[in-house]
Amino acid sequence: MAAEAFSRAASQCIDGRVAMAALIGGGYLPQPGEISMAHNGVLFLAELPEFERKVLDALREPLESGEIVISRANAKVCFPARV
Repeated sequence: MAAEAFSRAASQCIDGRVAMAALIGGGYLPQPGEISMAHNGVLFLAELPEFERKVLDALREPLESGEIVISRANAKVCFPARV
C-alpha cells in the first residue's frame, strides 16, 4: 500500500464484531488493518462493551507507540497507527 494512503486524516468506525486481524492487520502477505487506515485520524469503536478483551489489549501497544508491527515467517512489516 502506498505511503500517501496513510498521509491524510481518516475516520474509521468499527463495531464489536470485528475480527482482530481486521482491526490490527495481518495475513500471509501482511496488510494494514483498521487502526492503520485511521492513521492521523479517528478510530471510533462503536459499542465498546461488545469488544473482546483480547482485541482491546491488541490495541494497547499500537496506540502507545504510533505504529503496528506485523511479523510473519516471510516478512516483518511496520504500518503507521497514530490515531
